[in-house]
Amino acid sequence: AITASPTLRIDNTVFDEEIQMLRLAGRQCDDFPESSKYCDSVPACLDDGDCRKKGKIGLCKKDSSGARCVYSDARECTMTVIREPSTINHPEREVIRATIDMFPGVIVDSVDCYSDRGKAFRSRLSITALPFYLFGPELKKTKNYEKVRERLVKIPQGFTFDDNTVPGNYFPERPLKKNELAVLVDPVFPELEKVWSIAEAAMENSAGVKILPLIYADPSTENPMDSRDRLRNEEADRWLYISMAFSNQYRSYIARYSRKPGSSYWFMVLDSAGIPFRRFLKEIQKPSSRLSKHWEKISSLSIREPVALLRENRELINAGNEKELKRILLTVCQ
Repeated sequence: AITASPTLRIDNTVFDEEIQMLRLAGRQCDDFPESSKYCDSVPACLDDGDCRKKGKIGLCKKDSSGARCVYSDARECTMTVIREPSTINHPEREVIRATIDMFPGVIVDSVDCYSDRGKAFRSRLSITALPFYLFGPELKKTKNYEKVRERLVKIPQGFTFDDNTVPGNYFPERPLKKNELAVLVDPVFPELEKVWSIAEAAMENSAGVKILPLIYADPSTENPMDSRDRLRNEEADRWLYISMAFSNQYRSYIARYSRKPGSSYWFMVLDSAGIPFRRFLKEIQKPSSRLSKHWEKISSLSIREPVALLRENRELINAGNEKELKRILLTVCQ
């Protein structure tokens, strides 16, 4: 996927090194040595990153005769990846690719989380989020260990990444809700109307699609909450109450509210959606645990984006833009 500008693709693969004229010329000459009479004057490498071979550590040696790659055997290490192979997105692919670049001697073992081995790993390591990456203790002896040491956590079986380095996108211990797709959205997100429009179209095609509020602050906290979080939590609580007490008017309320998200005139939206204000106010002011229970369900997902999807209550799918949201919903709802 394109995540930055400029982005260069070669043979439909993202070129993730620094874009330099000599480096690109070197790639061209490596693949097509007869393409230019100047190929013999292009250096074989600019830095160590240009010297790559499977199972080898490459160094770019420079002297009076030019630059050349010198290779030595890389120390082997194991990387076991426990994953769910049927997810929509596969973040483990990029992590594996980057790990192979960093540790050329790595031996990758991919394990289905629902296989016997996968279940054993999950039980033994108390895994609650996937993909999970387990490195053998021999990683400490590899050449580039120090470069990633601060992003690793030592465990009895070896090493794994810390939670902030590679967050999970699949949570196998959460209760399975077959055929359900929850569109989680920040109730004060300025682009809420666009999100609602896309979600509503998906709802017409699939009974399993629903929209739920995202919050980022624990509603039961005794610490001071900033005004934005307080506004978000208050509106989220209204969504939850309406979905339970006025389920037939829920979609109508969201549709109208989404035109001006975060507005202090939400009570006027109630009236236009056919929800009696006095009854609503009387009930919603009563003590309730609904928002705290909602927080318990979503806080472990560590969502920081304004929009995300939760498939069957286990797979978290980030939708970075409007086009991506449409694509994911179309894929899942087919």
